[in-house]
Amino acid sequence: MASSPTECSALVQALTYLIQPLPFAAEYRPYFTIHDSEFKEFTRKQYNPPCIILGVTNPFFTKTLQHWPHTIKLGDSASIKTKLRKVGSIKHLDTAPGVYTQYKPFLEKDKAIIKKLHNGMKTDRPSEVQTAMVKRHLLELTQSFMIPLERYMASLMPLQKNISPYRAPPIPNPFNPEDFFATLQQAGPHLTTGIKGDWIGLYRNFFRTPNFGAWFHERHSKLTNKLHAL
Repeated sequence: MASSPTECSALVQALTYLIQPLPFAAEYRPYFTIHDSEFKEFTRKQYNPPCIILGVTNPFFTKTLQHWPHTIKLGDSASIKTKLRKVGSIKHLDTAPGVYTQYKPFLEKDKAIIKKLHNGMKTDRPSEVQTAMVKRHLLELTQSFMIPLERYMASLMPLQKNISPYRAPPIPNPFNPEDFFATLQQAGPHLTTGIKGDWIGLYRNFFRTPNFGAWFHERHSKLTNKLHAL
């Protein structure tokens, strides 16, 4: 939620880039209004709100979307007082800017990057430099998260002895979450990042998202095509 279409659109676009190099596969609307044809669909109260990011400017949405679990409210771009506010629902959302969320993090905070950013704010470090630091941090974190999955997917390729030009091409072995979790102790994210937490819980949550579905479909198709080409 922002005061102008430009601001809310920019934030929505930025949110979709947070998981790069993993493509964002869920829906998003950089600028959404009450006149949109999908207004009723997205604002009706339901047990599970739609998996979508909406950029809005109309304060009416504060009430209409109070059942949604996450809201980001932008304030003055010159202000640095934005805080994380955990609330039961955004019906408690006041006029203060901030992140209002019911999300319970699986990982511990990275105090090192937070300290660097705070120091940058105190010393008036250029915003471009601050932004570059955040992007690099998130990129490295996403890579640490995805490398074990990429390695496990590669292991689903059937053994060479089971591949023959005289038989129909085999299919990739099935993706088994428990088998994947068993690999994490020896080859998990801890090898490339010092951030601790419930990584398995984070993976379980990821497996229920459109982002995982799109990634898995693309990787599975590549494995299948490779088998057909052999």
